[in-house]
Amino acid sequence: MGVKYLIAYATRFGTTLQVADAIAHTLQSEGKDVDILSIKDITSLDGYQAIFLGSAVNYGTWLPEAVEFVKTMQEDFNRIPVALFTVHITNVGDDEASRLKRHSFADEVRALINPVDEAFFAGKFDRRAASELLPRWLAWLVPTIDLRKWDLIRDWTKQAVTKLESHIPS
Repeated sequence: MGVKYLIAYATRFGTTLQVADAIAHTLQSEGKDVDILSIKDITSLDGYQAIFLGSAVNYGTWLPEAVEFVKTMQEDFNRIPVALFTVHITNVGDDEASRLKRHSFADEVRALINPVDEAFFAGKFDRRAASELLPRWLAWLVPTIDLRKWDLIRDWTKQAVTKLESHIPS
């Protein structure tokens, strides 16, 4: 019997869902059995042997519902291997300060569980997201900035599968 994967995500404007879809597509193209669900729709992790868990970043940390989900399911996450992915639009540089800041986005989650792998993906920022931060008239002047690198997401997914499967109890 094969491994059943769950891709669980929290998104604010849909960008993290699109990244989760890319992860799901990569797994499915490798013949993996995959479910993709919003954390809002998950009540149990029963039946899954490995999990990809991701969240958008808001004000420098994972979305509150994602952190709460991890707290609620912490016991399960301590028995099922999990790979974290964080989708953000800030701190995209290769310098040490940017890397440290990116790493801090998931500190609250990492304090609760021990992921076997982790990735940080640059996301997308558009007028819809800008309207949350700026006056509406000013938000309409904001161009769409899409920094997602689909090849990087696919490559990481393939690498993470190997790590996840090596941590599945026999």
